[in-house]
Amino acid sequence: MGQRACCGFVLSALIVIGCAEASDGDDEGGTPSTGGTDATGGNDAGGAEAGGQGEGGTGGSPPQTSCEPSDGDLVGSECGIFVNPAEGFGGDGSPESPYRGVAEAIDAAAGQTTTIYVCAGQIEEALTVPATITLYGGLDCDDDWKWELDHRTQWTADTGDIPLTIVGAPALGGGRTIAGFDVVAQNGAVVGESSVAGVVNGGFVTLERMSFVAGDAVNGQPTMAGQSPNGGDGSVGGDGVGASQQGTGGASFCGSVGGNGGSYAAFVATSGVEGEPNQNNGGPTTASGGDYVCYNGGPGLPGAAGPDGADASTLGTIDTSGFHAASGTAGMDGVPGGGGGGGGALFNAAGGGGGGGGCGGTAGIVGTGGGSSIGLILLDATVTWSDVRVEVGTAGDGGIGWSGGAGGIGAGGGQGVSTACDGGTGGNGGAGGRSGSGAGGHAVGIAYTGIAPALDGITIVEPSASQAGIGPAAAIDGVAATTLGFDIE
Repeated sequence: MGQRACCGFVLSALIVIGCAEASDGDDEGGTPSTGGTDATGGNDAGGAEAGGQGEGGTGGSPPQTSCEPSDGDLVGSECGIFVNPAEGFGGDGSPESPYRGVAEAIDAAAGQTTTIYVCAGQIEEALTVPATITLYGGLDCDDDWKWELDHRTQWTADTGDIPLTIVGAPALGGGRTIAGFDVVAQNGAVVGESSVAGVVNGGFVTLERMSFVAGDAVNGQPTMAGQSPNGGDGSVGGDGVGASQQGTGGASFCGSVGGNGGSYAAFVATSGVEGEPNQNNGGPTTASGGDYVCYNGGPGLPGAAGPDGADASTLGTIDTSGFHAASGTAGMDGVPGGGGGGGGALFNAAGGGGGGGGCGGTAGIVGTGGGSSIGLILLDATVTWSDVRVEVGTAGDGGIGWSGGAGGIGAGGGQGVSTACDGGTGGNGGAGGRSGSGAGGHAVGIAYTGIAPALDGITIVEPSASQAGIGPAAAIDGVAATTLGFDIE
């Protein structure tokens, strides 16, 4: 009996515990959220199992959105206009259907103040960002237009083009921000071409997380010393024939003509004609008491040499289209020599024609300026910098101005008939003037007009002296510097 009593006590205790969580056999167990016991009913299970674990929470908060740079946040669709260079054309500028190019987005803005967001890809276009536009690059478009502040959009343009021109806002505080781009200008390709990565045209602007890299510029021309063509020679004056057929004056392609010889007709012997241009040298014939005396035509005067040009002596100029190199000035062509005068006639005998004058030598070829490698051009602009880097390439040498050509040789005059007089020799042409050489191009981080820029927040890789272009002869050499001021034209 004692053994049965003990077992009954244990069973009674178990039944009491089970009944504490279930009012009857049909009720469900304890709620999962409280971790209560899970009883299927005292009569069925004869006991209670441990309650299940409560359900998890509802998850983290949705991603934050921000129209301003905020690492890891998303850009909301209401923030502005969206550009993905990897997409095709025909988008509407929304995050789901972005435009392909920045220029397309600027056109869509239609002059309104807005912000344009660009994926961290590659764009190739040269454009001007107006003062109404804020422009952000480096967005992660594979992750719902997420801000990734260590990402950049790569930006370049065709050779010879400036990828990015910015129009600054008119007032401090209203300045626009351009951020998140690595801008690269291609190497120059044609004679004297520069490489310029960017321009800020007036006003105020903030540049953040940017780099501007300029390529190598091109030398001016000619690259070797030389001489222009010589002037052409005059042609020989014609001989007189018989009494009335005088010798004709020799000619040249530059218009220097010898005078015709004198002739005899109707018992009158005439003097030779003056050479051209502007020569007082025709050989006269005189008659006294029926006796004729003739004189040979005088020689043509030599032409004057053309004046020389000057070597470049200025830095060149900058504007919204870039850098304009300083070239030498041109020399002038030599002056043609005068034509020889025609010989005078005698009784029954014609005089010889004067020789043609030599042409002036051609002026030397002008040496053009070398191109410049410039990271940024600031035209009376105020820029606030933050994490900006500038690096430039090698500038071009100035072209070498050529010497002028020698003057042409004046030709001899023709012979008069028998004892009639001969034509005069044409004058030699003057030598052409030497033309000036071009200035060397510049290797400059920032070229500016107006007030020198503040340099807080920007790193400019200082160019070495060897990156500046050389000015031949007396032309000035280019400048290698972090900044260089230019006069306002």
